[in-house]
Amino acid sequence: LFEKTMSSYTGDDPLDHWGSLVVYMESQDAVHELSQALDRLVQEFLNVEKYANDFRYVNYCIRCASFYPEPVAVYNHVFSKGVGTRTAAFYVSWAKQFEENGKIEQAEAVFQKALENQAQPAETVLNEH
Repeated sequence: LFEKTMSSYTGDDPLDHWGSLVVYMESQDAVHELSQALDRLVQEFLNVEKYANDFRYVNYCIRCASFYPEPVAVYNHVFSKGVGTRTAAFYVSWAKQFEENGKIEQAEAVFQKALENQAQPAETVLNEH
């Protein structure tokens, strides 16, 4: 069903279609399926430049990372592909992962990257930092 639903889409914003699937899975409280769908979604659009700083995609990446035992590895990977480089929410979530593990210097380095890359909205970075 999942494969058929995704492959039958013909619109110009496939991320929106995936988003509908995510919303549906949330409404069904299908945690395992949601985790798998987010993982597939992140992989599907990882190298699609127009979505790299799309707030929807960045939020899906953040949510996907939350299902992993080492969320920082997910942040590092997607960031290395250019995802979230201009999105404040990405940096804030990434830094919080370090902070929760007592890695304050790494969290500070993430906030510095956010400032260097002029992540938006800047107020979000400054308020959280």
